[in-house]
Amino acid sequence: MDEIIKVTFHTSINGEREYFFTSIAAIYQQFIPEQIGVSLARLWGKHLSVANPIATRTCVISKHYIHRKPQTNKRK
Repeated sequence: MDEIIKVTFHTSINGEREYFFTSIAAIYQQFIPEQIGVSLARLWGKHLSVANPIATRTCVISKHYIHRKPQTNKRK
């Protein structure tokens, strides 16, 4: 099952409060550590999981499952 990482800021950034990423590292391509409230290395060390969201002073970082419909008609 695929997973997605959701970052929810306490106040909006660029007019948005929620951002979605496919990896922890991708968060830091869009935002600097001061905006997230934690460095990349420290976030990796906190063991983010579906059952364990991470709250910082600026946002909440959570992991969610993506449910996909299986492909049934493959082209040749």
